[in-house]
Amino acid sequence: MRVNLFLLISLLFFSSSCNEKDNSVKNGKKNNLSNNKEVNSENFEYFFKTFKKDTLFQKQRILNPITFITLEEEQEIIKKQNINYVSFSQKDWYDSIALEKKYISEDTINVILKGTESGLKVNHFFTKDKKSKKWYLVIINDESD
Repeated sequence: MRVNLFLLISLLFFSSSCNEKDNSVKNGKKNNLSNNKEVNSENFEYFFKTFKKDTLFQKQRILNPITFITLEEEQEIIKKQNINYVSFSQKDWYDSIALEKKYISEDTINVILKGTESGLKVNHFFTKDKKSKKWYLVIINDESD
């Protein structure tokens, strides 16, 4: 229950933090119609395909410091930490992995990385920024055994 409440609070604050980041990058410049890529909503499938393969793209699309949630000895440990890369590639894992996408809302998707033979289960929550319409990784929740 605490994780769900924390997740909702984090997702609400995410949009305001991304808006501040976008404003600082634009340095007060107004949007114009020739820059439609920022106005159009980003397709999650295209975003995730690029996110899995491109480490530089990941650095731009991971909200740092990211919220990292894990269970240690029956207690939830919630940390904020900086990460630059998350691997969704089979070659980086000892166990066979599977990916599952759970659509929570129009603007929030959970990509679950599961080990097929181990107790590996890591939730990756992606949220679309309301202003830029771009997807960002905002929370990692490790529920591994």
